[in-house]
Amino acid sequence: MSLFKNGKLPLGATSLELVDRIYLEQVLEDEGATSLIPVLSSYATGKILEERGHYKDAEKLYMAALKRHPHNPWIKNAIEHISCVMN
Repeated sequence: MSLFKNGKLPLGATSLELVDRIYLEQVLEDEGATSLIPVLSSYATGKILEERGHYKDAEKLYMAALKRHPHNPWIKNAIEHISCVMN
């Protein structure tokens, strides 16, 4: 799917940053992963921390994200995973 029509930015897009966000939202929607958008930064950073062995820091990050988004399945799964890894 091309977001550009006639060489113009999508309706409402006023910057490349906004174009990137619109594109990311569309890709995630197509993949059925729209619930990742509000926690993308926390989720990605937590996964990097896990890869580096900083499990406690990842857990703290996930827990903070869970407070802001208590029903988010991505963060809930990340917390469940980190709990298993740490035990």
